[in-house]
Amino acid sequence: MHHLPLRSIPALPGQIDGTPVDRWDQWRTVPILSHLDPSCANCADPGPSCIAMGYAKQTVRGRQVQLRRWDAHRCPACDEMRIYENRPGRMGRSERVEVLYAPPRTHAPKFTKREPE
Repeated sequence: MHHLPLRSIPALPGQIDGTPVDRWDQWRTVPILSHLDPSCANCADPGPSCIAMGYAKQTVRGRQVQLRRWDAHRCPACDEMRIYENRPGRMGRSERVEVLYAPPRTHAPKFTKREPE
């Protein structure tokens, strides 16, 4: 009987750019959309990838609320991970900006801060 080696899922950060992350959802499989290629650009795993949403507390109209602020995307095969922040964009629309990156197959992710282009 063969046993696959145990792999731990990379931990998500407790803060991003000095902002505390109140909580992360559990990793779940991303729905496959017909117009997007679900494969991993790094390892060519056919996908789908995994996603987890991150929330931060924010004061809105005098009340503390928990708002979805980040989404983390991870390849289940190689564990390459990218974290995007939802920021206010043009014309009242939000825009996703990559803020952190963890290279494939890391045991404890060493995040690299992404600078705006």
